[in-house]
Parts: sequence; structure tokens; C-alpha cells
Amino acid sequence: MAGCAETRLPVTMRLPRREVELVSEYAQEAGVTRTEAFLHFLRLGLQVDDSSERLASIEQSVEEILRCVAVGKPASVGFAAAKAADGGGLEEGEEIRL
Repeated sequence: MAGCAETRLPVTMRLPRREVELVSEYAQEAGVTRTEAFLHFLRLGLQVDDSSERLASIEQSVEEILRCVAVGKPASVGFAAAKAADGGGLEEGEEIRL
């Protein structure tokens, strides 16, 4: 429970009425405070952003692999998977073997 020991800071912002109403409805239905509901949706948004960055890195690695395959360069599935997993791409002139 990371939320128990967190220091909270007051934040003031103007938000569209409809979004605030939706978050308030969610809070009521879920039995949580409105602050907890806002935190829930904020964290979901941050997770999606992080996932998007990882997905973009994987897509870039796949594109590089497909380019190598298209020009007949050998490629290594294990190497490619490792590159994709750590978010790295191929260096200029680097070959991968299948």
C-alpha cells in the first residue's frame, strides 16, 4: 500500500465539469474519496503513457528486423527479442542472425 505513507500536496486546478462529475460518480460507486478516484485515473494515464513508450520501442525493433529480413541480412530471434525487451534498437551496420 504505497498510498498510506505518501505525503500529499494540495493541488488546485480548473477542470471541465463533466470530467469532474464522472470522477465523482466513479468515487461514489467505488466507495472511495474523490481524491482517490482522481489518483486512480491519473495513475492509469501514466501507465498507458509508459506502455505506449515501450510499444513504440518494440515497434521500432520489429521494423528494423523486417528491414534486415527484406535485404537478406541474417537475424537472430534471441538477439532481437533481447533488444526489444530492453528497449534498444540496432546500431548502424549491426546485423542480427536468425
